[in-house]
Amino acid sequence: MGRLRLYVAAEPEPPPFWEKIQFLNSDGLPFRTRVKWESPYLLVDRADTESGQLTAVWSSAQHGQIAISTGTIMEREAPYVLVRELARGTLNRLRNQVALWSLAGMQMPEELAPLQKAAVQWLAKSATSAGDLEGGNRYAQLCLELALQGISVLCGSYSQQALAARQRQNSKAPILIGTQLQDVIPDNSSATPVLEAANTLGIAFPWKRIEAKEGQYNWSHTDKQLAWAQAHGKRVCAGPLIDWHAESIPDWLVLWDDDYENLLSMTTDYVKRVVTRYKGRVQVWNAAAKINTTPALQLNDDKRLHLAGRILQTVREIDNKTPVIMTIDQPAGEGLSDHGGELTPWQFTDTLARADLGLTGVGLEYRIGFQAGDALPRDPLAFCQQLDIWTNLGIPVILFLQAAPTGATSSSVQQQRAWLADYGPTLLSKPTVQGLLWNRLSDPPNTPADQNGLGILTAAGHPKPILTVLRELKVKYGV
Repeated sequence: MGRLRLYVAAEPEPPPFWEKIQFLNSDGLPFRTRVKWESPYLLVDRADTESGQLTAVWSSAQHGQIAISTGTIMEREAPYVLVRELARGTLNRLRNQVALWSLAGMQMPEELAPLQKAAVQWLAKSATSAGDLEGGNRYAQLCLELALQGISVLCGSYSQQALAARQRQNSKAPILIGTQLQDVIPDNSSATPVLEAANTLGIAFPWKRIEAKEGQYNWSHTDKQLAWAQAHGKRVCAGPLIDWHAESIPDWLVLWDDDYENLLSMTTDYVKRVVTRYKGRVQVWNAAAKINTTPALQLNDDKRLHLAGRILQTVREIDNKTPVIMTIDQPAGEGLSDHGGELTPWQFTDTLARADLGLTGVGLEYRIGFQAGDALPRDPLAFCQQLDIWTNLGIPVILFLQAAPTGATSSSVQQQRAWLADYGPTLLSKPTVQGLLWNRLSDPPNTPADQNGLGILTAAGHPKPILTVLRELKVKYGV
């Protein structure tokens, strides 16, 4: 069994979210690990001794608590200094990306070189402070902060140049921007700002509500939502037709959890009814969400792929013209070891795309946070590099976002606005990205006024600052 010893700090308590540590092999697959805190060390035990990258949640002045990766580290007796390795990995990513984008013709912002130079100097000072662990930690943290600042400068400049190039090729970049409606139909007071911020509205088909009792269907609310969207001239991303979260499937379906053939039959029957009813009235079918994790069902990857394939076939048998996507949960694979999967999210989708079943795009669902099932918050370059991997599929990507930033410099609603303002242009600068939909229209009922429920409207239906950013993205980059 392999063990990594990571020096953190001379503190009695471990760093926040230390249990989220992952160790990834060269293919991006996480080793099954056991993490233990023995002050001042984190001990990471695994069955293998292969080298890889470690990802840990760390605090940054600019981004709050985010997931940061080391460079490649190997098994050794001497402990690693965690913050130094995180700083080294972050600076290495920055320098490599600068080189790649420079070769591609990007003009580098003037303020970037001094940041890189200062970061290298602080890393060198940390590495030569063997007799002063706490001083070495401080120097490494300074390197990390400068590297992350450099990443923000680099990605901000990249997004401006890339989007300008994209718009020169198309006078209006064909990007769908908007929000999922959830179960809400905005009232008169909130409708105007929502409509101004969206050219596309996502309308879900919650199986639990539509077929609460087996064989009895209630389409009334969905009909009203669709009519509202069409009356205002908005494109409709229809779905997910099925969301495999436990809160979204009918209670009675659990009776068939251990009978895959009956489960498959009921699933395809429901999809057939939805597509038959709404064919010709929507612009995109979002056939299923969380299909690669199926948190409500105990399925292995083979059955998940088979289920996804049958859902696609069912949609295509009825409607062979409207684009169809499948939405992938936790695109970076954070929960891979938790839900029993052996395929990374990308490998899962690649297998599905190669089957030639009519998949015309992929949705990537980033519910960013620290709860079970969330995608971990990361810096803008990390998201950029993730999207570069998804570009290899050769099909369009639609992003479904919901973020809970953890910065400490402003209120939570202002952090939410700042997150989309910082990350939105970077994400949209990737040519493969054809859509960005916020995943939650309004905060849950009874959300206190001083708390952020992650919607673009408050629970009372009042616009939040993030809505202004969404509108700016739509006006500048949308269709």
